[in-house]
Amino acid sequence: MEVKNCLSEEEVLLLRALRRGDKKIFEQFFYRYYPLLCAYARRFVSTDDAEEVVQEVFATFWEKRESLFINSSLNAYLFRMVYHRVLNKLAKEDAMHRADEHFCQDMNDLLYDEEPFSLEELQLRIEAALASLPEAYREAFMLYRLQGLECKEVAARLGISDKLVYYRVQQAVKLLEKELKDYLPLALLLLSMSPSPCK
Repeated sequence: MEVKNCLSEEEVLLLRALRRGDKKIFEQFFYRYYPLLCAYARRFVSTDDAEEVVQEVFATFWEKRESLFINSSLNAYLFRMVYHRVLNKLAKEDAMHRADEHFCQDMNDLLYDEEPFSLEELQLRIEAALASLPEAYREAFMLYRLQGLECKEVAARLGISDKLVYYRVQQAVKLLEKELKDYLPLALLLLSMSPSPCK
């Protein structure tokens, strides 16, 4: 962690202690800045998302404490970390929203096409494709896409992070698209509309 002269003497001592891995100092550091950073992040995102962003910032700070390059005050550095993390989160949510809109438009167009095969055949193909998924991917996909749980709810139920849920769902979708390529996009429409997991 490189320390610049623009830091106060107190900040220099704090950062040196953190660099040594002093967990007690880190705990004090966390409780000192956490409320301020959460209040700042809540200007842009919900309370839950704000708390998640700030926790991620502290986790990153701790993991990279020995190599961080700080060329401003510690306050400014932390607020900048939160700001960039919030921007990344909003950008990802916007991208997902636009993808969902595109998907819905494709599905709407599809409803006017003639059905080239039976729904019973398609349902069997879908069940087989779901069964072929790795268990971790299938479990996350069914909870998120088929049961309609929020990402946080899936993460809590499975005891994993939101990011891991997102990754597993995305991987499941890729595998299903490959397996059901001859039946797209109707297969994905049925998967997204299913009220409960296929058995």
